[in-house]
Amino acid sequence: MHPYLAFAGVLLLDMVILLVVLGALSALGDSIEDALWPGGFDMIRGL
Repeated sequence: MHPYLAFAGVLLLDMVILLVVLGALSALGDSIEDALWPGGFDMIRGL
């Protein structure tokens, strides 16, 4: 296997992990916002 393919795979894995972490952080922030200011449109759950 070419090294560039291995590097691309690792980069893709890192990007997926980053996406999952940012999504979890956004969902946590949305739930905190709902506790402080209930009502309104949920941007995270609306997607």
